[in-house]
Order: sequence, then C-alpha cells, then structure tokens
Amino acid sequence: MEVLQEDTVRQLHLKRGRTEIHIAPGTYVTQQARDYMKEKRLNLIVDGEPPENRDIRPAPEMAAGRFRTEDGKALDRKPEHMTHLHGNVLVPKTHPRIVLRGRLDSLEAEVICLQTRARGAGEDALAGWLGEITVFCRSLMCSEVTEKPLDEWTLLGLRSQELREQSQQPRKYFGIGHLLPDCSLGKWSVELNRLRALSRQTELAAAEAFVRPDGTAARTDLLEGYNRLSSAFYLLMLRLAAEREGERGNVMNEQEIRQLVSGIVTQLLLQEEQADTVPVEVSARHVHLTQKDVEALFGPGHTLTHKRNLSQPGQFLAEERVSVVTAKNSFHNVAVLGPARPHTQVELSMTDARTLGLKAPIRQSGDTKGCPDVCLMAGSQVICARESVMVAQKLYQ
Repeated sequence: MEVLQEDTVRQLHLKRGRTEIHIAPGTYVTQQARDYMKEKRLNLIVDGEPPENRDIRPAPEMAAGRFRTEDGKALDRKPEHMTHLHGNVLVPKTHPRIVLRGRLDSLEAEVICLQTRARGAGEDALAGWLGEITVFCRSLMCSEVTEKPLDEWTLLGLRSQELREQSQQPRKYFGIGHLLPDCSLGKWSVELNRLRALSRQTELAAAEAFVRPDGTAARTDLLEGYNRLSSAFYLLMLRLAAEREGERGNVMNEQEIRQLVSGIVTQLLLQEEQADTVPVEVSARHVHLTQKDVEALFGPGHTLTHKRNLSQPGQFLAEERVSVVTAKNSFHNVAVLGPARPHTQVELSMTDARTLGLKAPIRQSGDTKGCPDVCLMAGSQVICARESVMVAQKLYQ
C-alpha cells in the first residue's frame, strides 16, 4: 500500500507549486498530510474517480460548523428542518426552490423508469429520446443549484423556439391534429402523457420559486427550460402518433384486413347479383406475383393462365385478376401479369397511389425494398404483400 506523508505533500506544494495532490486509489494518507493540505487549502484528487463538483460543494465555513440563514443569521449547527440552498446558506425544506428540486428529482426518476422499460421492450429510439430529457433535467438542476445561467441547449434535436413551435402546430409538422389523451394512443403515449403532466407540476413549482409577487420573474432562463420540458413530452407523443398514422397508411393489421375483406366481399356479391358479367378494366396498374402468392390467392398448384402476349418479350397478360386493398381505398379487377416473379410487385400510377393513401416511391421494376405494403385479394383469399407498391419508373420514360 502506498503512503502519502506530510513531507511529500510539503515538497510538492512548496517546491513544485502544486495545489492539487494526485494519489492512486487505495493510497493511505497520514493525518499530518491531511492537516497540512487543509491548512494550505490543497485539493486531494484520487486518480480514476470522478471529479468533485465544486460548484455545489458546501462552502469551507460549513466544515468548521458555521452556517447562516438566507437573511444572514449565523447558526452553529444545521437544524433537521433545514437544508442547503447553496454553499453554507440554510433554508427550511419547504423553501420554494427546495420544493422545486424535489419535484424535478421525482420527474427525473420517472423518466429513467420509463426509459428502462422502453429499452427492455426494444424501443431504442424512445429510450434515446428519454435519455436526452434526463440529461436536460440534470442541466436544469445544476443551473439552479449553482445559480449560474443555463447554457444554450437543444432538446430532441430542436432549439427552444423550434420545440415550442412544433408542439403547438402538429398539423404543419406531423400531419395530424392536437392529441386528446386517451388509452387508444397506446401504452407509450399514455406513459409520456403522465410525464407531461408531472413536468407541468414541476413547471408550476419553478414559477412559485422564481415569479415575484409583482408578476416579474427571476431566472427566466430556467422558467423557459421548465416550460419546454412539457413541450418535449408532448412532442414525443406527436412523433409516436404520426409514426402510427404512417404505418396505418402503408401497413394494415389483421383486424383491419378482415374488416376490409368482409366489406369488399359483400360488395362484390351484391354486384354479381345485379349483373351476369364483370366489367374488365384496362389501365396502367397491374400486379406481378410470386408463385407462392399465386397459390395462396388461387389455390395450391395453380399457375397463371395465359391470355395474351405483351409487347415485352416473355411476358403475358393472365386471365386471373385481383383486388388491391388498403385501409383508405381499393381497386378491383386489377390485371395480373405473368410469368411468376421472385418478389410480388404492385405497379401503380402516382394518382392510384394517392387514392389508396400510399406514398409509393418511383422505382425501377424489381427494386421493392422499403416500398409500402398492401393487401391483395382474389375471391375470399387475401394476402399482405410486403414492400410491394411502387410507381414504376418505366411508365414515365
């Protein structure tokens, strides 16, 4: 074990001008060495340990048992009902700034709990956003305790004004209206709404601490920061809601598929009762199917039936027809082209895509990665064609 003695400290200080004495973890420091460092106000630093936050360290007078109240009254000891406002200044634990610290501490604890649950559920993006908010909460606390201005900041990638504007104009930035808290928003949004409510309580505590009776305010930087906390939680709710709306436009869940299929089958049955023939529509929209999807729609072992050749060598128009279905709209009697392909592909015009509520990219035929999903139906059979819808680039050449 290494030992740090007074003589060593004295030489480092007097001969080398050291004001910080570095030691390795586990080093024994003699009492004489400690007394000398205290007398000369030298800092003892254990290498490898996080540095002491000297902005919030109590004043040296506290070590000697001397305190004072906010109005300057001297105290020899710290009463249990009082705590440190800053340095050696003591205030009652009911002081507005102490109440604010408690509120912020509780909020931060709740944010970390939700972050842990999000990370455990694989919601890495949400966990990352909550991590940003945690760091921001700590910067608010540090600024208040040290009585230093809040450094220029961004939260969720946005500056203060941007954060406020996006939270107040969701239609402009997210394509959706303001959210009314409801369980239908999903568990993560419900949790975020709880944090939003807690952050509003924290903001009220900040107002109680810094707004004067005449309506003027101290620490407007902190008041703005606390206000943006609730905006940040609401913004996350909007991001999740917008993401969910986008998914609804491109991907349908099983219940939605069943409802759509049921409605369309009923509509087709009514049409068959009213007419003996089904009108054939010829348009730019058409579908290419894999052999697996051909059999899923038309039966095991089924192959596409040749009707007539197309101008493209080797391709043909098939007798088979399908319906293209989304949550917003549907097209019936859509042409199927053969032969079978390695990946099912639905080629539409830009107008068709908008009619179905899809944002279909313009792609070369075969490049389907990242394209929207859609349902295809033939009779009572239905499949979900993943990454299949595009506006074929060849249509515009």
